Amino acid sequence: RLDKISSDYNEDKIVWYENLGPFKNTIRGTVRLDVDNNGCDSNDLKAPLLLVSTSNGTNTFSTFTKQDGTYDFIADLNTYTTSVVSSVKEYPATPAKVVSTFTAKNQNEVVDFCLVPSSLFEDLEVRMYPYGEARPGFQSKYKIHITNNGTKVNSGLISLKFDDSKLEFVSSGDQIDSKTSNTIQFAYKDLKAFETKTIDVTFKVLTIPTTNLGDKLSFNLAVPVPGDTKPLDN
Repeated sequence: RLDKISSDYNEDKIVWYENLGPFKNTIRGTVRLDVDNNGCDSNDLKAPLLLVSTSNGTNTFSTFTKQDGTYDFIADLNTYTTSVVSSVKEYPATPAKVVSTFTAKNQNEVVDFCLVPSSLFEDLEVRMYPYGEARPGFQSKYKIHITNNGTKVNSGLISLKFDDSKLEFVSSGDQIDSKTSNTIQFAYKDLKAFETKTIDVTFKVLTIPTTNLGDKLSFNLAVPVPGDTKPLDN
């Protein structure tokens, strides 16, 4: 049972990866969202990108649910306690934790979790990220994320305002709903709880001296939602 260590000459550290031996059992399951509050079944929404952890008292293992809401762990002969770690406080997980005991090899334990919202609410979040640094005279690409952190299915418009004195709109990965000289809007429809929609947007950065090195490129991204519980991230 050889362990593994690694080091990077650019960083002042050594990383130790402990070899815990061959694991022959599995813990797997699905995390779903019970929006209609009648118990989780195959018709309920699956919850992606949630942190799930399991511990045998000595070691803790963590993973994120996949896009289809599923997760899986490899386990050895031991007792494990599994729980959803990153469920939003408005979505308490049922059950809160599950204990699994493995006494032999090649055993499989199915541990499903149901997130039951304590109330119905709206909470959309928008973010925008650059693919790289903008340069005068070249194209600059950005990615827009809109995420539904609430419990209600939501539809509406995303508005992106840009500085048209320094930037020229080129293209987008989604169809534009409306466009002016400095604002473009995109429609989103039936965005479910925990679902994220992404849109790629490309601009041309105007050449020097219109846009110079060190200039700031300003954007204003907004998704207006009346009654949003956290309007600051809209």
